[in-house]
Amino acid sequence: MKFYFPKPTCDGRDCFIDYRYSGKGSRTHGRVLFPGERYCLHGKKVRRFKKSDAQYRVPYWCPKYHRNPVVRVYVRAPEDLSQFMIRMTMGDDWEPPIFAHHYVLRAVSSTPYTPHQLMKELSSGLCDYDDLFGYYPKKMDVVEIDNGVTGAFLYLNKNYEWVQLHSFDKTKCDDGSIDGYTIRPHAGLYLDRYSQATEEHLQGCVGFMRGYFAEGQFRGHWQDNRKDLEQTSMWNEYEALVEALKAQGFLRSIAQMRDYCLRFPAGAIGTDLQTYGYSVDTKAHSFYIRCLPDDESYNIYIYVYRFEEDHHDNQYN
Repeated sequence: MKFYFPKPTCDGRDCFIDYRYSGKGSRTHGRVLFPGERYCLHGKKVRRFKKSDAQYRVPYWCPKYHRNPVVRVYVRAPEDLSQFMIRMTMGDDWEPPIFAHHYVLRAVSSTPYTPHQLMKELSSGLCDYDDLFGYYPKKMDVVEIDNGVTGAFLYLNKNYEWVQLHSFDKTKCDDGSIDGYTIRPHAGLYLDRYSQATEEHLQGCVGFMRGYFAEGQFRGHWQDNRKDLEQTSMWNEYEALVEALKAQGFLRSIAQMRDYCLRFPAGAIGTDLQTYGYSVDTKAHSFYIRCLPDDESYNIYIYVYRFEEDHHDNQYN
């Protein structure tokens, strides 16, 4: 199948001003914009287009443009009762319609390939999916190729053939956000005082909370690591996050935690699917969360890091 990756233009974007056909200019961002010129407003400073730049396409120096496109993999969320009943009626060969709200983000990576090269690699069937995505896609998965100014979506159908999607609103995907907090899957190193953690790793760790569920209630205990980094703002952010997780997130019950981990398996640490890792960033701190829904002792650890002291290896930053 021939894939089409549109070449983006600047027309219609809020970061672009075209005065080529205007008899008067204006002043914005502390700079006078002259008639007969084109300007880019997205960078730190207003930039004037040169005559040698493309007339209609986005220029090579566009601040939004990613030299290495971002690749996102979306997987279908566990089916609800209505989807289950339809599949039982239609049979296992039934291919459900592609609605973005049925999908969750599974993996994020970058690639040195251009969008055209990546599409060619995928259609060849000879590419190494682990190198491209860090994940082996399954049928009905959706892959987004995003170079910052435009994107394309590919769908792996039931015949394991890549098909281009022309309509997929990723803003409707379930990204795991809870009460305004963006929660990212994070399967990297998670510190435990009882594991082999180096001093360098612990330098930026303010402390951690470990908790469990007893008689339907969540109970947690705080452990200090560096009291010199503890501030009122940290405690405010920490308490607000924990309260949000208790009210609407996976600290409501062990069943809610298990359901969340199954919906967002990208945080799985190891292959036994017993431990899941996630992260939350606030203004000044990073919170690294480790969930163990089937553990008989502690079900959750939340590590708090200061940004400027953070020595943790975050694979998404």
